[in-house]
Amino acid sequence: MADKLIIDLEKCRTCTECSAGNSWLGRPFFATVKRIRELAVFQFTCRRCESAPCIDVCPVEALAKGPDGVVTRSLALCVACKSCVAVCPFGTLMNDFFDYRMVYADYYYPERREERERLVASCPRQALSFGGEQADPKKNLWPLGEHILIREYSWEKLKEEPEVEPK
Repeated sequence: MADKLIIDLEKCRTCTECSAGNSWLGRPFFATVKRIRELAVFQFTCRRCESAPCIDVCPVEALAKGPDGVVTRSLALCVACKSCVAVCPFGTLMNDFFDYRMVYADYYYPERREERERLVASCPRQALSFGGEQADPKKNLWPLGEHILIREYSWEKLKEEPEVEPK
């Protein structure tokens, strides 16, 4: 199947109540849309602060930084206090990520057309879609696994581009 799930994080940020967030992608015990959005935010939006206040403030040490600088959250340890959300200097983390429940982080998406249409229709901001697009940094499309693309402005890419003076 060539189509990939595309999640537009900019549209997600404007949503006040994600009705698609708890939708299971495929069968039980696979990641919810909300969990995949969380992983994408840590991978593509997080500024990877050298001295990460989100990690320092966590009372149960549920956040850690990997060798690549990407922050991850231990679902087994997190108590959903949201201290990390409050302390992030860039407002990167979204409140709705931190439901206190254990879910697996395997990536899987609905293969049947009806399931896919129901998932896309459940998103009030049209932030979810399926398409045959490929990862393309010029279009702000980044791969998250084999079957998922994330539409997000990369802060690393933005800092590399020279600022244009207004005319």
